[in-house]
Amino acid sequence: MIDTSIQSTATSMTVLDASAMPTPTGGDYFLLTLVGLVDGKETSWEIVKVTARSGNTLTIVRAQEGTTARFWGGGAKVELRVTAGAFSELSSQIGDIDAALTAILGV
Repeated sequence: MIDTSIQSTATSMTVLDASAMPTPTGGDYFLLTLVGLVDGKETSWEIVKVTARSGNTLTIVRAQEGTTARFWGGGAKVELRVTAGAFSELSSQIGDIDAALTAILGV
């Protein structure tokens, strides 16, 4: 959960507990999905790229994969979800490996 609200222009956010999240280094990152709920139903989403973590504070790049940066109130749900972009990146990497193996093995 987001600890304190963030504006649509924020480049960092604090979550209640980031201890289970990765700590990206170099050019590494991971994606989080911010989820808005109304009456227990998901009604809005934003995917953010997390480029650094220090304790419970995350450095973020907003509005990934066609989502829109918006205000998120404290207590908003934050989840590490598999996204369409993650599947696309994985598919691309598999294609690169396949091409390299084909070139090496001549198959």
